[in-house]
Amino acid sequence: MAIEKKEIRKAILEIQNQYPTDNLITSYQDFVDYREVLHLYQYNVALFCNMVDLTFRLWSTEARISRLSLLQVTKRYYTLAENRELPERTRNQLFDLFSKVVIEDGLKMADRGKLDAKNALNSLLSGRRLTEDQQQFLCDQVESSHHVLNRVLRYPEPATVISQWARDYFEDDRYRTRRAELVGWLMDEDTDFVVEYGVLEADLEFMLREDAQRIATFEQDLDIYRAITRELAPGLEPEDMLRVDRNLLIPDYVSYQNPFAAFAQEKPEFKAIRWNYNTGLLTDSKYNYFKPNIEKERAYFYDHREENFCVTMAWGVAYSRLDISVKEELLKRFFRPEVEYTFFKIAKRLKSVGLLEWLGVL
Repeated sequence: MAIEKKEIRKAILEIQNQYPTDNLITSYQDFVDYREVLHLYQYNVALFCNMVDLTFRLWSTEARISRLSLLQVTKRYYTLAENRELPERTRNQLFDLFSKVVIEDGLKMADRGKLDAKNALNSLLSGRRLTEDQQQFLCDQVESSHHVLNRVLRYPEPATVISQWARDYFEDDRYRTRRAELVGWLMDEDTDFVVEYGVLEADLEFMLREDAQRIATFEQDLDIYRAITRELAPGLEPEDMLRVDRNLLIPDYVSYQNPFAAFAQEKPEFKAIRWNYNTGLLTDSKYNYFKPNIEKERAYFYDHREENFCVTMAWGVAYSRLDISVKEELLKRFFRPEVEYTFFKIAKRLKSVGLLEWLGVL
């Protein structure tokens, strides 16, 4: 079997692992020539900056190019970087691209491509130092995308602008699921800060109300979906409906009898407001999905109020931008044996040998 020349080229470059010249890519044609092999070179910050500059210059033009490919290859190349510091000009270009793609959302591409482009720029902006004006801009646009909210809440350095935003919106329903991160921003400015029990109770009740609404909406939408399915495919037996609910193919004989059986109606999906529940999820056999046990979750919270408080504060400390030595002492303040595993996870995340040793001698 003949080996393609491009595969031989890749093999050679992988073995050589060369350090590229600064100007290896300065035009779109250069990019096309190297996009499949760029990750086989060593990281060169000047080359990376040239790629960002090329993407920035071409983005808003009428040029027939693959903007998504530019972003994805640039992102992949950046994963090779050990030192992730970038010059101010490149940081500003990345921020402007993030604004155009994630906030303005003016991309002329398929939904999957839009999602990939937003994810790429979100990754490239993650951990990036921003000016106060840029921080304020993100705070003002925080509702435009979950990526923007993440860049605000996970900003890596102390920032008065963001701490003030966190204080202003600390009890806003829209951000109750991000309680620990909000706590972290207030602890940046006051290490004695503690969240009130009443706030945690309000968080819980809001999330349970939201889950109850989502459950009701999902089941109603699924009833409608099933009714439309039966109308379009009257030959479906109950076992066939179960296959539809599980996203399995409708039997061929049904499709043959009724060509509209595989209709374009999108099947509803249930998404709870949280990804983790202390009491697990219930299996609903009627609607074939897993849902939160609202009353059980409520009872658990009120039976374990202090533990929930300590876990929230511990993660708040972890998310804060405080020095590691300060974090270690604060975490010890909120430790309880009942939540030891949470502290173990936090210590590993912080790479805190001191905290792990402290847990080991308890």
